[in-house]
Amino acid sequence: GGGNNICSDKTGTLTMNKMTVVNFYAEEQHFDNVHSTPKNVKVSEVTSTHLKNNSAVNSTAFIERDGTGWKQIGSKTECALLQMTHDLDADYIKIRRNSPSIGAIPFSSARKRMTTVIEDPNNSDNVLIYTKGAAEMVLSKCNTKIASDGSEDRLSDSDKSKIIDDVINSFAHRALRAICLAYKEMPKSTFEKLDLSSEADKETAEEGLTFVGIVGIQDPLRPEIVESVRQCGKAGIRVRMVTGDNIETAMAISKNAGILAHDWSRETSPDKYACLEGKKFRELTGGLVPKDKEGKHMTIKNMEIFKQIAEQLRVLARSTPEDKYILVTGMRELGNVVAVTGDGTNDAPALKKSDVGFAMGIAGTEVAKEAADIILLDDNFSSIVTAVKWGRNIYDCIRKFLQFQLTVNIVALFMALIGSLILDESPLTPVQMLWVNLIMDTFASL
Repeated sequence: GGGNNICSDKTGTLTMNKMTVVNFYAEEQHFDNVHSTPKNVKVSEVTSTHLKNNSAVNSTAFIERDGTGWKQIGSKTECALLQMTHDLDADYIKIRRNSPSIGAIPFSSARKRMTTVIEDPNNSDNVLIYTKGAAEMVLSKCNTKIASDGSEDRLSDSDKSKIIDDVINSFAHRALRAICLAYKEMPKSTFEKLDLSSEADKETAEEGLTFVGIVGIQDPLRPEIVESVRQCGKAGIRVRMVTGDNIETAMAISKNAGILAHDWSRETSPDKYACLEGKKFRELTGGLVPKDKEGKHMTIKNMEIFKQIAEQLRVLARSTPEDKYILVTGMRELGNVVAVTGDGTNDAPALKKSDVGFAMGIAGTEVAKEAADIILLDDNFSSIVTAVKWGRNIYDCIRKFLQFQLTVNIVALFMALIGSLILDESPLTPVQMLWVNLIMDTFASL
């Protein structure tokens, strides 16, 4: 109830966490409405094969039919790709069975990508390395692309810039999450020398990739979010969105949610810190440094800059759990009462550090739930607003109770004291005093 800042995740909290692939870019072609017209996706057999393989094997999610549609188990982003694979007439279970993983680099919020290795079904001396993740990050690892005839062409820096401008930013402005898919072939003997737990070998495995395509995934806002954000603003609570998405996507969604004004622009706004990426945020604040010799308490290194950021910040994009922890630590040090949402294991430190930690009851891990103060059973931001209402209602009732009790007790004490001094006896007999207390306590309980 006393909170004045809410640092909220995007996926599943502000949005419905029902992801669907709606756009696809490959071989210099744009395909719209992929979910409703998958037959219109006309690409070479090579692109089609690697698209389906990447979606199927480079994933830990599952989908299955139920009475009303698809039941999604695991990452909703991966489930959206599996549904696309199904729409393209491929059986992801069969692909996984025929191409078992022989190595993997799990997704991490710092790397923003994941990789799976399988044996090349067409050449037993080779392995196929499939990578998917944040579009601009995976694209930077690519140096070739698949042409419309299935051959490989060089992917120049100008080609990458064109894809970023025409595809990634275009998807972002439409509030779509852009995921890049890529692969590469590697001799099996070379791969066997790699240790995928080593950072250096991870980079070796994921460099020199071949660009397959980029999918645009839609995750619609919850219908009640705009009103909830408006109510927070009216109640003096500042809502900040902390997300791992591309900054353009984050800005588009925050405008739709009412966190940013619809006409807000980075070029014209005086608030230069309203939208930041995690990397820039860490550079500006300098991160956390020990506050005492023992190192038990941490503080922001560049607190003066952080004060300016805290005053303006609305969207923190491409963020990591470390960024969320830095933000919460600084906000509390400035005297704010901070509420934070989190669902992952890495969110636990920020949830513990905050004044009120909200864990997701559906998508949240057990570690996040243990670290949180409140568990949202529906993963909905509006439930946080409801919690604030109840908290403020309790505060209001406590104030009313204290005001009533103090007023009646002080009056009764004043009368008894003055009466004893002037009249030599209290104007209220013990029985009358008990009657006053009875009425006082009755009204106070109401």
